[in-house]
Amino acid sequence: MLVDPDLNEILNGPRGMLKGVDVCIQAQCLVSAVALIYSTIDALSALTRPSAKKDTNRTIFINWVKKYIRPDTTLRCSAHDLYGARCGILHNYGLNSKLRREGEAKALIYKWREGPDPDPNRNTPLPADALTLYVEDLHQALREAAMEFLGRIEHDEELKQRVEHHRQELLCYRPWSAVPIRVAA
Repeated sequence: MLVDPDLNEILNGPRGMLKGVDVCIQAQCLVSAVALIYSTIDALSALTRPSAKKDTNRTIFINWVKKYIRPDTTLRCSAHDLYGARCGILHNYGLNSKLRREGEAKALIYKWREGPDPDPNRNTPLPADALTLYVEDLHQALREAAMEFLGRIEHDEELKQRVEHHRQELLCYRPWSAVPIRVAA
């Protein structure tokens, strides 16, 4: 059932964003997990845009990533690399994006920490500048960034106002009990 949005439930609840990522990781659905990670970053970063701004954009995503994920140190890639990779995954389920084609972002190749490397006999060779990103590291970086973001909301009045304004746009569903229907014969 659709209810008023609660950011903590949307993010951390038993059916929340992070739980969805966890389920994909447990099922070894690598690209689905990465897609949900990027969608979560999109949604959280969009909450930081000015209240009068209807839509989010690349700059808002990149600024949130720089501030909360700090990928240069946590993931050994740039915020532009993550945005370009996000576009590739979400728009065409691949590694290519306009940012990558224009040389503004490197290709990101995902793998499990203990998993095999990409097949060297692939028909399409990997780009020479490709960076390997462990899904577990991206997942952990998101978790830590999300918790830092939630904490900062409580201590930054301007951020709190922006988030509160945009929070109303989020979808939040709670389970409902199905009513059994019995037909008399």
